[in-house]
Amino acid sequence: MTANAFCSLSLHPPLVLVCIQNGVSMHPFFEVAESFGVNVLASDQKPVSELFAQHGEHSAPMGGAPYHLGSLGAPILGGVMGWAQCRVEARYPGGDHLIVIGRVEEISTDRPEAEPLLFYSGKYRTIGEIL
Repeated sequence: MTANAFCSLSLHPPLVLVCIQNGVSMHPFFEVAESFGVNVLASDQKPVSELFAQHGEHSAPMGGAPYHLGSLGAPILGGVMGWAQCRVEARYPGGDHLIVIGRVEEISTDRPEAEPLLFYSGKYRTIGEIL
């Protein structure tokens, strides 16, 4: 699943927040999952984002994208800028979304020199120049 956004919720303890739209195929998973992973894609990974944004089942595990499982069993994609393994702390209804709060148990920056892949106003982008 490609998420439009996730955010840092707390530094102590380290918590992140993700919002899952009601009705998407991964929603039932997030209603019961004990853990999940966050992969921060690099700017050269637009095809990976598009792969996981597709609806329906993939013929190969993870759509054929390279990955390995992290300490909590969530997939860590190959070539990502960074990733986190999170244990679910809480879930809340949020209008047409499910709000999931995860405690970060493990985190890494595999490609700290990479620029992140951004999606804004319906288009993929990079950060751009420093102001």
